[in-house]
Amino acid sequence: MADKQYYPQLNSLRGFAALSVILWHYYLVLNDDPSKIFKPYLFFMYGTGAVILFFVLSGFVLASSYQTNKGYIDYIARRIFRIYPAYYFALLLSIMGFYFLNPAPIKWLAIGFNLWQTGAITLSSIFNSLILINPQYFNFFVTPSWSLTIEMIISIFFPILLNCYKGKFKNFFAIIYILTIIILHKYKISPFSSMIFYYSIYFVLGIMLYVNQSKLSFLAKWYLLPFYVCLYASMFFSPTLANCIHDPNLLTGIGSAGFIILAIHHKKTEIILNYSIFNFLGKISYSCYLLHMPILLITVYLLQKHLTIDKVLFLYIVTLTITILMSYISFRFIEKPFINIGKKMGALGYKMLVYKRAG
Repeated sequence: MADKQYYPQLNSLRGFAALSVILWHYYLVLNDDPSKIFKPYLFFMYGTGAVILFFVLSGFVLASSYQTNKGYIDYIARRIFRIYPAYYFALLLSIMGFYFLNPAPIKWLAIGFNLWQTGAITLSSIFNSLILINPQYFNFFVTPSWSLTIEMIISIFFPILLNCYKGKFKNFFAIIYILTIIILHKYKISPFSSMIFYYSIYFVLGIMLYVNQSKLSFLAKWYLLPFYVCLYASMFFSPTLANCIHDPNLLTGIGSAGFIILAIHHKKTEIILNYSIFNFLGKISYSCYLLHMPILLITVYLLQKHLTIDKVLFLYIVTLTITILMSYISFRFIEKPFINIGKKMGALGYKMLVYKRAG
């Protein structure tokens, strides 16, 4: 395995991905048909692609950080305290908005954005929202949390994926795994057709990228950026060609890997991504991802008497501003403190395990 390194520019890359998801959801406020967004000049708001980029990044970063963890207990404690606290903040905000605003359908909103009417506050909905690891449950309170469910479940089993990636033929077997899961998913062969198995291939891609990063540094060429963009957003630039591929999302994953290679091995790209504004965006990206939908819905229902379809730009500016402010508060007072608690809890769990074994 490669030596562990910290790449702050990858946080910036995650920030751009979060912004892409936000823009994607803002666009869909008025459009029920996502296919209308597939225009080359709108590739930067490819929300689905951004989530795949998140997963490839997670595979890369987890493979890197796992080496410094003191065993599984330390690792899983850090993951729990990294993922859940900020999510619970977003969940609480959304439940309060749902309860106090008593939302009714708004005609000019796309069907998908009248989501709050599809659910109810029940013990079942709250329980499933709290545990976050039921892939069959649609969380209408915090709709982006479907990807957190996948992230958390795969995180639990990630050390197995990492430990299986060994030996002389590790890359060959990883590629076979990826292609096999894609085929099984395509033809809905259970249980391998599940979203957990499917999205695990992008974590595996991240592991491959981390372990082979030095060998792949020759791909960190500025002139290859358009090629990576075309792979990442093939559904925008050539939908017909993309649909001819067995799984166009795989092209998005490969393009995402290209972005990561550029970020860690291309000096000018690294310098740009390490600008303070981009680092800031990266730091608040997780909270932005969680909070933008609850804030959008709450703002719409609070201002619905004053909003019309021609004032959507005003709505976007207001909600984006509030999202950034709230995300900074969440990062500063929730994410950072609980990350530190996770480190302490993980270290404590490790010490207790060592003490138990010694005794």
